[in-house]
Amino acid sequence: MNNKQCPKCMAEMKKGFFYVRNSEHPIIFNYVVWVEGEKKDITKFMGSNANAPQYPVTPYKCANCGYIEYYADPAEEWRS
Repeated sequence: MNNKQCPKCMAEMKKGFFYVRNSEHPIIFNYVVWVEGEKKDITKFMGSNANAPQYPVTPYKCANCGYIEYYADPAEEWRS
């Protein structure tokens, strides 16, 4: 799944990650996860309530046109 082709221009897509540059704690790593549900229910996915499956998101960027596509990785448990 690492060799991806851009659906817009058919060029190679490069795997990457999101980095929060303005974090007050640059040593703490932040990453994006996908969780099923609505944003209004976000508190049930945080802290001691974080029992819903969370899927880390990996972005791929087209080397030619810059198009970015996201893929969900296998689910992880957070603070299990």
